[in-house]
Amino acid sequence: MELWIRSQNRESLVLVKSIWLEDTSSVVYTDDYTLWCNSGGDGSQLGSYATEERALEVLDDIEQLLMFTQGTGFSDFDGNALYNVNNNLAVYEMPKE
Repeated sequence: MELWIRSQNRESLVLVKSIWLEDTSSVVYTDDYTLWCNSGGDGSQLGSYATEERALEVLDDIEQLLMFTQGTGFSDFDGNALYNVNNNLAVYEMPKE
């Protein structure tokens, strides 16, 4: 199954291999907690959030999306677009906040 994610700034659409959360409070980013992904090369920033709790909620949403793709169809998942085509493709748009 392919998972594509549209970045928070809407400037990237990446095929995701893995996702991780990093405390970026010690470096210059918009917020203190950033979700990154490996898309086969260097890491790509998906989105930044003010709290670790919010970043983990977004990561939970992505996990639920992956579990949802075992079914079929289209859904609006917590206000984010989720497309599921033949159980092989999902697209998630990172929330702004």
